Amino acid sequence: MRGLACLFLTSVSLICIAGSAEADIPWYVAGDAGASLRMDASRSTTFSNKTGTTGPGTNKVTFDTGPAVYLEVGYRLPNHLRVEGELGYSQDSVSSASPLSLNGAFPALVGARLPLQSGGGRNNYSATINAFYDMPVSEQFIPYVGAGIGVDDLAAATAHFGEPGARPIFTEDGGQIMNAAILGEAGVAIALNNRWPIIPAYRYEHIFTTGTAFRNDANILKLGVRRSF
Repeated sequence: MRGLACLFLTSVSLICIAGSAEADIPWYVAGDAGASLRMDASRSTTFSNKTGTTGPGTNKVTFDTGPAVYLEVGYRLPNHLRVEGELGYSQDSVSSASPLSLNGAFPALVGARLPLQSGGGRNNYSATINAFYDMPVSEQFIPYVGAGIGVDDLAAATAHFGEPGARPIFTEDGGQIMNAAILGEAGVAIALNNRWPIIPAYRYEHIFTTGTAFRNDANILKLGVRRSF
């Protein structure tokens, strides 16, 4: 988290430098809350157990919807452009796994959907630099589109899968990893007055996972509020 905070502060400093060229450009702070719908993910993997048996296989996981919150500091630039630095947090949990052993080394892993028994929580911390274009439709309703780039730090707990009350059939190890991230977003600012809009928005988030790691993408629905100065 210290690295994410440093990146965020550096981003805000760059934004302030860019905005200082236009003394009359207002800056703003904003906050958003919403729901993160993490997308199903599949991967090829190698299964192993405590006896040392290994074998190739595939696994698919599904996720429960979780909360997402964001904080931003930004500047309005000429030509209806905005830039901002953002810190984000989202939380979700693995809902099920469908492990399939490809060579029969693990007869119980036949690709059937196994519900989560315990563990499986996932915390995503992000820091991004975003740029948006505000469409000058009207003073009260201002649609916008934009994109961002930054990093995502994922901390995932070990997950145990199987029927409730029975011995776990499958375990997916947890861990922590940081990867590059990009996002695309569209929304509309609905002005309450000249300083306070509310902002419903949709965001697509893509995390650049490496190797055989699960894909880590999400559809995010959020509602924000902005204070202009």
